[in-house]
Amino acid sequence: MLTLNQRQFPFGRRQYSLSEEPAVSIRTSGLFASQELAIPFERFSPNVVRTRFIPWRWGLFAGLWIALAAALLVPAFTDSNLIGTDRTGLLVGGCTLAALAALCVVALLRGSHNLVIFPDARTGVALLVMRAASPTEAEAQAFVTELIHRIQLIRYPSALSPEQRAELHRKHLEFLLAETVLTIEEYDRLLKRVNDSVRPAEVVRIIK
Repeated sequence: MLTLNQRQFPFGRRQYSLSEEPAVSIRTSGLFASQELAIPFERFSPNVVRTRFIPWRWGLFAGLWIALAAALLVPAFTDSNLIGTDRTGLLVGGCTLAALAALCVVALLRGSHNLVIFPDARTGVALLVMRAASPTEAEAQAFVTELIHRIQLIRYPSALSPEQRAELHRKHLEFLLAETVLTIEEYDRLLKRVNDSVRPAEVVRIIK
């Protein structure tokens, strides 16, 4: 099994897994809840999109807090008519807003990532979005490369031998059965068709 763990700001974690099943498993966990889902390879387009994401909203929040902090701190340092308690209140309020601005800047920097987007094969909308350099660029790239390879095997199986294609179809049928997409009767009927499709190739191989 190939896995990739990526941290989610501020306390979350997301794990991507590739096993023998024809699907990528995604487990997202946070402080209070976790969620797990599996997306079949056949739903993906192998034509990934690479882009840069910058959460500008944190920059806007940082600018707002900085402006408000300046509005409080400037008078606290320049207005000589302020008495002690008023000056202290302005300093406390300004420092608090400055701290909020610093947190927003941290969120802006930590939230900026190079992304790899796997679109839906039919609609083209983003089906899976991954960070391209977490935990390291090499690990993320190795996982993305393997995922693209498996998607291509599903969507373009002509390069495989008949036996390899049949084994791929068997695993996919087992996955659909486990997900209750197929009934037992449908699974048996489709499995028989898959097995029958391999026999001519086996006969030819035996004759040779």
